[in-house]
Amino acid sequence: MVVVLDASDGPWRRAARMVVLSHELGRFSTPGESVCVLGRHRIAVVAPDAGGLDARLDELRRGSVGEHGAAL
Repeated sequence: MVVVLDASDGPWRRAARMVVLSHELGRFSTPGESVCVLGRHRIAVVAPDAGGLDARLDELRRGSVGEHGAAL
């Protein structure tokens, strides 16, 4: 899964959103999953394709990711 922030945000606003979303994704992930920054406006979570993943992604879209104007 890749979370993409709006690239048109100013650099400080985007940096603050990256910090918050990285923290939230770290809390959201389970053991065996990895969270990494791919660039100035992308965060990735590497997770096995297990049951319930779609429900977890929907939860993220409605929660932290959506609140910060990012997209999955």
